[in-house]
Amino acid sequence: NNLPASVGKPQVLLVSPVKIHPAYKNHPLFHDMFGEYAVERSGKFAEAYSEFAETAGIPFLDAAAYGTADPADGVHMGPESHRRLAEAMAKKVKELLG
Repeated sequence: NNLPASVGKPQVLLVSPVKIHPAYKNHPLFHDMFGEYAVERSGKFAEAYSEFAETAGIPFLDAAAYGTADPADGVHMGPESHRRLAEAMAKKVKELLG
């Protein structure tokens, strides 16, 4: 740790990705990048990230509880999902900062 003592420990919020939508297979780049079983594997994101956060002693937020991947590419969220996730993250950060 090279931070001065006055800085203190940085606070981190670990956010798991949303689940991949089956439409990712229609996008050659994402299909090649993530493989055939990306939808199934992405269903385990929240559990894996949550376990890591608990072990590391840091707060966690499951993005899939607030948003979904847009079928346009199967990977990225659309505007409404971004809005819901942003609201959830803002609420969580306010709770963490007291």
